[in-house]
Amino acid sequence: MRDPSEWVEVDVPDLRIVDADLARRVDAELERRSRPVDAAGTASRRRGRHLLSGLIICGACGSRFTIVGRDYYRCARNRERGTCANTASIRRSVVEEAALSALQDRLLTPEFAKLFADEFNREVRRLVATRQDRDADLRARLSELDAEIGNLTTHFLKGVVSDALTALLADREAERARVVAQLRGGEAADEPRILPHPTLVKRFEAKVARLREALTEEGTREEAAAVIRELITSVTIVPQEAGVSADVEASAGRLIDFATQDRRAPSRAPSSSLAVVAGTGFEPVTFRL
Repeated sequence: MRDPSEWVEVDVPDLRIVDADLARRVDAELERRSRPVDAAGTASRRRGRHLLSGLIICGACGSRFTIVGRDYYRCARNRERGTCANTASIRRSVVEEAALSALQDRLLTPEFAKLFADEFNREVRRLVATRQDRDADLRARLSELDAEIGNLTTHFLKGVVSDALTALLADREAERARVVAQLRGGEAADEPRILPHPTLVKRFEAKVARLREALTEEGTREEAAAVIRELITSVTIVPQEAGVSADVEASAGRLIDFATQDRRAPSRAPSSSLAVVAGTGFEPVTFRL
C-alpha cells in the first residue's frame, strides 16, 4: 500500500448519495436531537441541570424521560401525547443512585476488564505483525532503490547524461528518502500497552468513588456530573410486571480511557468500539426502581 503522503484525493460530487444541503440539514437535526430535553420536550442549549439529563430513555417507545415537577422523571411521549403505555414516574434520586451503582460496581467488572485487555493485546500483536511485514517490504524496496541509484550514478560517472536519467535519479532518491522516513517512524513508534486488568478495575472504582464524593460538594458537583455524563451512554427504563428496571449502558472505550488516564475527564474520542451494558455478557444485573 502507498504511504498516505503519496495519496491523491479528488472530489467526485457526482457520486454523492445525498446533496450537500440535505447533509448539512441532517447534521443540524442530529445535533439538535443530541441535546438534553427539558420538561416541555424542547431541546436545551444549556448544560443539563440534573445528573442524567438527556440520558434516560423509555424502553417502551424510545423517547426521552424528562423531569416532571421537581423530582420525578417520566416518559415525555406518554406525558405529552399519551401515545406510550409506559406510565412510570421515577424519582430522580433513585435512578441516579442506580446509575452510579452500575457505573462503579457493575460495568467495568474484572471479567470485562480482562476481556478488554485480552482483545486490546491481541489487536496490538496484529498491528505489530503487520508493521513487521510492512518494514520487511520497505527494506526490500530500499535495497532495490540503492541498486537502481547505484546503476544510474554509474551512468553519470561514464558521462551518459540525459534529462530522462536525471529525472529518474531524482525520483529514485526522493522515494528512497520516503522509505527511510517510514522505517524510522516505525522504529520510533511505542507499542501500545494497557494496565493489568486488576489494577485497571481498582483505579476505575477509586476514581468513580471520588466522582461520587465530588457530587456532594457544591463547588465540584457540576464538573463531576459532566464527567459522569461522558461515561454513561444511556439509562433505559424498561416496564416490568412489577415496577420497572433500568439498563445502564456505557462506552467501553471511555471507561477504559477514564481508568487509564490521569486527566479528570475522559476523551470524547472512544478508544474502543466495544459497548458494555450492565449485566450483558456476564451475570445478569437488574436494577429494580
